[in-house]
Amino acid sequence: MSDQMPYDELVQIATSLQTENEKLKGDNTNLHTNLTAQGAVEQNQQNLIQWQLDIGQELEFISHQLRGHVIKRDKKGNEFWAEPEDDEQKIFNERGAQEIEKVIRNYLIKNVLLSNYGIKEINQRVQQFANRIRRFIFLNFEEFGMDTPYKQKHFEMIVMNITDQVEAAFLRAMGGEERESLRRNIHITQTGTMGGQPYIPSVPTSSYQRGGGSKLNPVNWFR
Repeated sequence: MSDQMPYDELVQIATSLQTENEKLKGDNTNLHTNLTAQGAVEQNQQNLIQWQLDIGQELEFISHQLRGHVIKRDKKGNEFWAEPEDDEQKIFNERGAQEIEKVIRNYLIKNVLLSNYGIKEINQRVQQFANRIRRFIFLNFEEFGMDTPYKQKHFEMIVMNITDQVEAAFLRAMGGEERESLRRNIHITQTGTMGGQPYIPSVPTSSYQRGGGSKLNPVNWFR
């Protein structure tokens, strides 16, 4: 008596195998899509964290202002910094610009942004900074290049602008808010990376099993 499997049953097994293969292809496509999307989210989140702590643009802006640079536009309307045509617009010489910039860089740093200050402490620190930067520039008028009445008229405005930048940095640290915001962003990134397990499709069990294993495996077709 022949133990060969009937033709109809073979056709049914082959059809089932093809269906499962198509399902697996779909699962792999979805997995690839999800991993690609997850990678994009993680990259965007990382870019956000870096942008949040990057104060290079603010420091560059202050550097140009201290040197009296002016904004100009090319023929396409693109803006760029340039040397002023009038030397009187250079409120500070290079020595003065560098000395003041060094002081500012001690405050516009990540350590300040990620600290935890109360509003009273912030007000005290900003007031101390304002008094000290005012006195620092005043005592070095000539050395810093503020040697004309026109330049000296900008004294109070410059002190106010610098103090406003420092105050903004301290306010970002009020109550540890900047640190907490960064912690939340990192937690979201880690949750997206580690929390969600990628979907790995399981091999389905078929009703066509006869002792030697699944009939979805061609090796077992004629067992």
